[in-house]
Amino acid sequence: MSRVIWIRSEVFDHGVFNTSIRWTVPTVFNFLAILRQHVPSQTVTSEQWLQVATTHAKPALSEDDAKAYWQVFTVLQQSVVGDTGNALDHRTIGILLICQVFSPKWAKADQFSKSTEIWNERAVSGTSPRHSPRGSPKGSVNQQALGRGNDFTTALLSFAKYHIGYWLQIVSNSLFAEPTEIRAEDFDVLGLVFCAGTTKTQPLFKLSEALPDLVSAASLPPVEVRKAVQKLLVWNDDFYARDGAQPVQEPSAKTLNIMGVNKATWFHRPHNAEIEFLNIVDCKDSAIYVTARVRFCLISGCDGTNVILGGVSTLCTAFNCEKVSIHVAA
Repeated sequence: MSRVIWIRSEVFDHGVFNTSIRWTVPTVFNFLAILRQHVPSQTVTSEQWLQVATTHAKPALSEDDAKAYWQVFTVLQQSVVGDTGNALDHRTIGILLICQVFSPKWAKADQFSKSTEIWNERAVSGTSPRHSPRGSPKGSVNQQALGRGNDFTTALLSFAKYHIGYWLQIVSNSLFAEPTEIRAEDFDVLGLVFCAGTTKTQPLFKLSEALPDLVSAASLPPVEVRKAVQKLLVWNDDFYARDGAQPVQEPSAKTLNIMGVNKATWFHRPHNAEIEFLNIVDCKDSAIYVTARVRFCLISGCDGTNVILGGVSTLCTAFNCEKVSIHVAA
């Protein structure tokens, strides 16, 4: 039976932050080591996180940034993994901090074979932990929007393939040496950023089910797991469409992209639709109305636009926007 693995794009859309910190892999690993030193248990409470992240960690986070990271990380854990607890596993924090290394810069040039680090060009954080510190200073709206084009998806796939080894170290609790083996249950922790299925529309319950050899042997050398993931990794167009503005194919559509609306009113008329991923990208001086129920909403590269939403159940994130008003009914 054939299997595929795909990236959960919503984790990058809503879990990658604009802060003053320029995350690199060594920076993430040093941060995690200090966090583990001060919190030896496997899980971290919000109080422990704020204390360590703002006073002991290098780099230290501002209190606003630390609160925003915690809020969004816990929401993603609840929404993606289904864990409603009030604490975060060290490995969950590490997985999501590696995501911070990703930047739209990856989509602008073939940097994967040229550098082992990507420096994020991030703005100083805002103060709203619910929406994450992703607001941009005046003038940044002209930067490349985080959209759904081929450049972005290719960049994200390349990023994931390159960094899978680091994620494997994190889930194995082996920060400064390659682990000798990867256990199936540890590999399943990466279900936060990856999903597997027999097809792109039929997800498997556990990520490890995509690797039958890993399940049968209980563990495999990391090089074998890494190669298997790199071979199976694809972009899931059924979940994360790359097309422009288009009508929703009720009721099966999961993604609605509204792109490039200029000096116009765009109104979506749903028929009991539930949209998993709503992306509003590069809209200027317009009004966007979406009354369907939405799980994740990403508003990117918009200027002078009013966005009116019927309801967002998980996260709504604005990125590289100016003079944008967002109204959510529920």
